[in-house]
Amino acid sequence: RRTRSNGGRIIAVGTTVVRALEDAAAEDGTVRAGKGIARHRIGSATRLRVVDAILSGTHEAGTSHYELLHAFTDAATLSRADRELAARGYRTHEFGDSVFIAARRQPLRASGGPTYRARGRMRCPANACSIA
Repeated sequence: RRTRSNGGRIIAVGTTVVRALEDAAAEDGTVRAGKGIARHRIGSATRLRVVDAILSGTHEAGTSHYELLHAFTDAATLSRADRELAARGYRTHEFGDSVFIAARRQPLRASGGPTYRARGRMRCPANACSIA
């Protein structure tokens, strides 16, 4: 809550952190502390309430981890990232959390909480790829 009120972004390191934060979030985007089990799958239809960006591995297409990345950017952008990474010799999971994806937010509702749908774009300089 403090980060948001100061204009900051919430960046998750890994898909597990995204699942934990989004599952613990109330409808208005506040996160409640406590024990629990994240039971929801996150994918292209998910409305992110808490996390603005993710630092993650590239993951293999078709896995639940890869599908979670679709909550941050569209399939075409992820496919393009896969091709760019392969062209530069990167392999899935070879370098751990090596891809940064920042969601481009678009409000889903005219009023109410901070729920958004994400759309991203990708930049690949000579030695790295980021999706923003």
